[in-house]
Amino acid sequence: MSTVTDKADHNSKTDMMRISSTVLDTLVASIKKLEDGISKLQADTIELRATNVSLSKQVEYLRCNVRVSNFSKFKDLPTEIRLMVWRTALSVPQIHIMTDRLISRSKVNLLMQVCREARDEGLKLKLPFYHVGPPSFVHRGIRNYMNYDKDIIWVAHGNTVRPEFIMFYCSQCLPWPWPDSFAWQPRWPKQVPRYCDLRGHNTHRVGGIAINYDEWKDPPLDEDGEWHFRTINPWWCYGRVRSLFIVVNHEEAIQDRDIVFVKPALSPYETLPGISPQHPERTWDALAEDKVNKMKRFERIERRKLEIEDGFCKEWMDKTFPEWIAPSIRFVEARPASAQKDWIILGS
Repeated sequence: MSTVTDKADHNSKTDMMRISSTVLDTLVASIKKLEDGISKLQADTIELRATNVSLSKQVEYLRCNVRVSNFSKFKDLPTEIRLMVWRTALSVPQIHIMTDRLISRSKVNLLMQVCREARDEGLKLKLPFYHVGPPSFVHRGIRNYMNYDKDIIWVAHGNTVRPEFIMFYCSQCLPWPWPDSFAWQPRWPKQVPRYCDLRGHNTHRVGGIAINYDEWKDPPLDEDGEWHFRTINPWWCYGRVRSLFIVVNHEEAIQDRDIVFVKPALSPYETLPGISPQHPERTWDALAEDKVNKMKRFERIERRKLEIEDGFCKEWMDKTFPEWIAPSIRFVEARPASAQKDWIILGS
């Protein structure tokens, strides 16, 4: 005689659950999908761990190399030292970049936006500023402050902006006075160096202007051996600078805000299309010397002759155009400052 317990054991061993093939296929597909999801999660976990290691290394690099940004005790320094730091930072030379649509914001302006102390110190320096376009538009644009005798202005797209269109203005001279009937209008600042009252600005020249290689035009002579008048304007501009930089790699369209000018890595024959194969040994220094000699030939007396013929008197010219000195010339490549710091260009 079997007991109840024996009967239950018998049923558990012999009875089976029956399910349809559709449900079974669904269960198998779900298990497969779950396995795929687990595999993907495992792969993502490995990738995240690798990314975490990379980020940890970058954070450690920043901690070791960018200590200045973490200097939280700056505000605790004596006022005299903080002001010295601001003045030094505001006086660092920079390259201003002008493209067909954009003009780089001056780093002086950016520093003056850090805090009120930096702004006040920047305003105390009364640095000159520049503007692109007619003088009547000077009140419509931002004053890009600069260190007049140190900074370089790179006209990266000469088809839109020409060097002679860049106007420099003095922050120390009193603006032009208006008659009483126009007293309501904003007064125009005085241009440097033509109308500036300061002796220093009248004799100083802007630090440098950079132009693209294909923008350089040697002044042609007419049939009588005179300089062609249409080439005068840009050359007036070149005579107002200390250094002229001719950029040979502008077609690469460097978009970085922070750039440096360095000596070209390759020779002129390998870089410039117009170098004769008969002179592959020509150096950058030799080409620059040729340009300087051509500029020295552009004597002031020749230009004065053309101006006098147009009705300008000698006394007016002596006052308006100070002694013209040929700038130094360098052929350069423009490179991102970060690349120059972290990379070495092959062949340089």
